[in-house]
Amino acid sequence: MRNGFKGLALIGLVAVLVVTSVVSACGGGGGEKETNKILLGWLADQTGTSGTAFKEVSKGIDDYLAEMEASNPIPGVKIEVITYDTRLEYARFQQGYDWLAGEGIDVLLGYQPETPTVTLDDQEKDKIPQYNFSAWPANMDADWLYGYTYGMEWEARAAADYLVNQWWPTQGKGRALKLAFVNNPEYGSTVEYRKGLDWVVAQNPGEITLTSVGGSGGQSAWASEVAAIQNTDAVFMSAVGTSAGTFLRDAIARGYEGQMVASTISVLGIWPMVTSLVEKAKLDGLLIPHYYPLYTDDNEYSDYLNEMIEKYRPSEADALRRGTTWMSGWVTAQILAETVRKAAEAVGGKNVDGNAINDAFKEISIEIGGMPNITLEGRGGHHVLQAYCRMIQYDAAADDWYAINDWFLAPGFTM
Repeated sequence: MRNGFKGLALIGLVAVLVVTSVVSACGGGGGEKETNKILLGWLADQTGTSGTAFKEVSKGIDDYLAEMEASNPIPGVKIEVITYDTRLEYARFQQGYDWLAGEGIDVLLGYQPETPTVTLDDQEKDKIPQYNFSAWPANMDADWLYGYTYGMEWEARAAADYLVNQWWPTQGKGRALKLAFVNNPEYGSTVEYRKGLDWVVAQNPGEITLTSVGGSGGQSAWASEVAAIQNTDAVFMSAVGTSAGTFLRDAIARGYEGQMVASTISVLGIWPMVTSLVEKAKLDGLLIPHYYPLYTDDNEYSDYLNEMIEKYRPSEADALRRGTTWMSGWVTAQILAETVRKAAEAVGGKNVDGNAINDAFKEISIEIGGMPNITLEGRGGHHVLQAYCRMIQYDAAADDWYAINDWFLAPGFTM
């Protein structure tokens, strides 16, 4: 793998939202070279609270592409990103895919793990690989699909296993652990997350009780639901959007004192909205399983990220650092661009297409400061590029996120 900027190895992963972002490259050695346009097509919700998060993600993507163009362009290749807004309607996935395919995309970009359940058959026919933020179990081994992480079921296993085996023994209660699950029943992610929690409960018979309460994605009040989980020791929250913020607000206002554990899709992408509803000091100690570097990591790559966000977003840097959306955009663009670069090195820039990029996904091995390699190597056939996570915790006094343990595999995930 060719090194990126400042000699740092490249990175992996979260979503892309840009109307159009362009990276162009001319080969060295005099004379204008033929340029092959590689089109990445983004199919995801860009409406409401999701749209707010994607706008920040898109800034990271734009900034990475600008830095790459200036520092390490791909010879003979120009990358463009186009988008189709599914507008929170799963029915729009198929028509969105059809439109993107008609535009000639070489790679499909997906945010929701449900995307391949609609598009995968057409992708295989059209020879268009998909890069998705996560993968459902049924699709983890599918060709033409590459998930950055392994989806909600395994995320729930990882988070619950940490709470059961590392957090709960420090609490000195000497009794069964009482857990709650707060969710939006209408979303497929709820079903997957519940599977993961149920798996951990089954692995610890008699040691855990689990109470589940649900509300709509736009739910504005959680009075009865908070009452139902008031006496639990910890809450796992997969609720998203407005409902995530209003649940935290109402639970804290009603005196809930247990440990809060949010999913990766719950609060990080909408942190400004959450903190507009809940005083930051009241969110101290919030836990989230996480798959990316942090600005607070003590290594060269984090120094580099902090340098880049100051370079490209000086007036927004402090606010963007409070979440992980800008960084997710940066690393997502980097892994995609370097996969295209690997394809270009294999077949020549002018010959890169969906087939070549699909092959390149199988061969990438990306090392980032402190993270396990982003690769399919050793994944046992699973098309999951980042199989490890770690728990991060919000420190209200520092107004920042910090890792509290090392990288680990979700229990039961077979490498």
